[in-house]
Amino acid sequence: MTKRHCQMKHDQKQTLIKILLSFVTLGYCLVMPVVDLNSTHLFHPDWSLHARLHLVWSVTSFTLIGWYCFFLLWFSDISFNIRVNVVTAIGLAINFGFLMSALTKPLYGGELADEISGVPDLLGGYDANLIFVCFAVCIVFLAIWLQRRKSVG
Repeated sequence: MTKRHCQMKHDQKQTLIKILLSFVTLGYCLVMPVVDLNSTHLFHPDWSLHARLHLVWSVTSFTLIGWYCFFLLWFSDISFNIRVNVVTAIGLAINFGFLMSALTKPLYGGELADEISGVPDLLGGYDANLIFVCFAVCIVFLAIWLQRRKSVG
């Protein structure tokens, strides 16, 4: 196989990047509201009213930002590289924000799982959020790598 056959065509590469980044965006745009706006979080009776306000604010903000990212990826006339740079920066900021909260949980008494409120460890004892976020960060870096790689066509 020649080097030319190993390289993706330009349009194929752009479509793959958009699909990868759309998958990551789905995590904070659609999955997060489903996971957090229920009885284990927002409607849990032990949550304070102020904590609920912050949760709704966060989920709404991430959802709106996600819809903006979808617009940038699939409908905007702005340069493809600029759109990808913005969407990857947003995706990394949101996902690294979660990782920072996980790393600093001893400082504020946080936990990834909470049996009392119905948020158990999943996937062989590992937290599902942590696995998904680490996977999402890897996908964003893959999209960045693809964007910087030469393409044909």
